[in-house]
Amino acid sequence: MFGYEPRATWADLRRLLRLPASRIPRAVQAVRACVPGSDSVPFMTGTQRTQAEPATQRATDRDGVRLPRLRFKDVVVRGAVQGIAAVALLFVGMFFVTDHHDRVTFLAVVAGFSMVFAGAGIVFGGFFWMACGGDIRRWRDWRTITSQTGGVMIMAPVLVRCGVLALVLFPGALGLYDLVDNAAFDSWLYGS
Repeated sequence: MFGYEPRATWADLRRLLRLPASRIPRAVQAVRACVPGSDSVPFMTGTQRTQAEPATQRATDRDGVRLPRLRFKDVVVRGAVQGIAAVALLFVGMFFVTDHHDRVTFLAVVAGFSMVFAGAGIVFGGFFWMACGGDIRRWRDWRTITSQTGGVMIMAPVLVRCGVLALVLFPGALGLYDLVDNAAFDSWLYGS
């Protein structure tokens, strides 16, 4: 920093930690308080763990992949729940399109795109799922991929979940389209 960088060794640190607290500067006392087995009290207050049990660690296999592995049923259920939330969001979002013709067109386009994406997502996701042979990984396991084709293990559940989301969104958007199209002229669903 100022042209002179002292080099400390582990022996110097051990010798420094054996000194009485009155002879150690305050900055070093804080470091000494972090060392297990040290008897000094830190001069700063802060949040510290007071429990005796260790911090929880996620269970992983030998490759570092989090356990339990993803199951097809759980991925489908999560996609369906997210699809229901997408239908609710679409219901709120359709009110931002005020013109009747534009609102009906918007809902028809969303229904069409969700139908296509549902088919593609479920077909390709199911194919990738079968190709992986049970080695299915989450997005957070991306760093455990070791081969060029390993991305398929992560994309399989993503495509299945997005496909099921779109599969639930399709009838919701189609139903909203039918509801808005058949609404009375002066109703709040019809638009302006």
